[in-house]
Amino acid sequence: MNPYTSLQNYIISKKTISSYYIFLGIFLLLISAICRFYNYNDSLFQGLFFGSLTFGILIILLGITYRNSNTKIFLSVENDYLNDRVIFLNKETLRMEKVLDNFSSFQTIFTLIIILAIGVIISFKIPYISGVCIIISLLFSGILIIEAILKSSIDQYYQELQKAHSSNFILEGLD
Repeated sequence: MNPYTSLQNYIISKKTISSYYIFLGIFLLLISAICRFYNYNDSLFQGLFFGSLTFGILIILLGITYRNSNTKIFLSVENDYLNDRVIFLNKETLRMEKVLDNFSSFQTIFTLIIILAIGVIISFKIPYISGVCIIISLLFSGILIIEAILKSSIDQYYQELQKAHSSNFILEGLD
């Protein structure tokens, strides 16, 4: 597989991930609806309602924005590929190295947010705040799972870029 085909697969994976974000947001909105009609007078359910409503809308917007930004990235990278394969290969290798470097940092930050949210639930025992923190934990757990799914396509694309550096990829197709 050449890096361009791998790029296409990588972008398709990222667009699928954006759909997962949208589904996560819809799931949170469903929780919000259930909490609204189940026992809205209880402050725990009010916290669950407002947390899931707010974060559900935000994660849906993130999913839409993520999909659009990936389309723009693909068009830009495709333009580099069509114009100059050397520029394509160097830019993409640098970009993917940054993605890989930042991946573990984001995973760590999201894990810390989950731990902090659980700590707030245990420490403060305020029902409204606990409801919001439950949603925060659920949201970031979902994001961790979604991003873990994407990791294999990140690794595969980066490996293809590395292979291209040591092959005659730049000269392919030139007659």
